[in-house]
Amino acid sequence: MARNTEVIKNETNDLAVVNSDALMEMFGERTSAPAILMFDEKKVMKPSEVINLAAGENISISEVLNMELVLQGMGAVKLDYVDEETGEFGTYIRYIMITDKGNFTTTSTFIGRTLKMLYQTMTKSPTIMFKQKDTGDRRRFMMEIL
Repeated sequence: MARNTEVIKNETNDLAVVNSDALMEMFGERTSAPAILMFDEKKVMKPSEVINLAAGENISISEVLNMELVLQGMGAVKLDYVDEETGEFGTYIRYIMITDKGNFTTTSTFIGRTLKMLYQTMTKSPTIMFKQKDTGDRRRFMMEIL
């Protein structure tokens, strides 16, 4: 009886991939790939850039507060977290923004709502500005369309 196994070899170890079900069990059923929409379809990002950005490799929004930026692309990725108190799993969205001054990610629902509206209405790159609003013990980031 033949086993459906593909062996991938590299310099450091041997990995055996049995099938997609085994991969889903290993990585979890809620694994989500990042999705990106570029306003200029001629501009593309390498998959490694998208993955690094979705994983959090970026510039802090705090560094570009009150600066005009041209939004060249946007997207999101759903990620899992573990509640430290209960041990339960949950999901959150990391929003991705590609601008002329660098790439940013945030979990701000305020910015997420603005990006959703942009996705539904805009066809060209808008100029944006990030602002910060302090609400007692929390700070909130907002994104304005200029």
